[in-house]
Amino acid sequence: MNEPSQLLYFGDPMCSWCYGFAPVLLRLKEDLEGRLPIHCVLGGLRPGPHAEKMDEKLKRFLRHHWEEVHRTTGQEFGYKIFDRDDFVYDTEPSCRAVAIVRKLKPDAVIDFFAQVQTAFYRDSKDTTMLETYIPLAAEIGVSPEEFTALWNSEDMKAETWKDFEFAASAGVRGFPTLIYIGEGRGQIICRGYLPYEDVRERVETVLTARKPVLAPTQEACDIEKGIC
Repeated sequence: MNEPSQLLYFGDPMCSWCYGFAPVLLRLKEDLEGRLPIHCVLGGLRPGPHAEKMDEKLKRFLRHHWEEVHRTTGQEFGYKIFDRDDFVYDTEPSCRAVAIVRKLKPDAVIDFFAQVQTAFYRDSKDTTMLETYIPLAAEIGVSPEEFTALWNSEDMKAETWKDFEFAASAGVRGFPTLIYIGEGRGQIICRGYLPYEDVRERVETVLTARKPVLAPTQEACDIEKGIC
């Protein structure tokens, strides 16, 4: 028996093009509610041993990409995080936070994903710290005690890394990536940022016409090219 149709969203909260894509994903979730669920898979852009300290070279690199995302998508960025010399750009903690909410409040995971992105990109919050996530989780009804217990859980950390491994095994090397799964097949909707109208048209083409869509790589955070 085929699995129920769904969209798989591969992203990382600390991927700037995923932040640019956030309004698209939120609108898509709302418009497809009750028709096609969206399942979030954490991509792991620069987790753990692949993390980098935010030195001056990395700050210049990031600023360039963030300004490009802002010009393309209109998403608002703050740059106070660049005032720090000790921040380590580790994307595992933010992915783990989203994985916790996916476990506890699966219906809220896309919204929480976007809240984490806003906390980092607009508000310059430290996404490696538990304290950043406690108030965000509380907004969706997750208690500090419940969130903290899972944050410190080795099982939760392992579950997060399983997402990274799944994304790699699926051949996803850039974020955001959106893949339709249904009728025993997989179909890439987009690889990188696209405006909502283009994404929705591609989804409708797959759902109604049962035809494949062309999905060339757009602007994306590429694992091979580094953090963005």
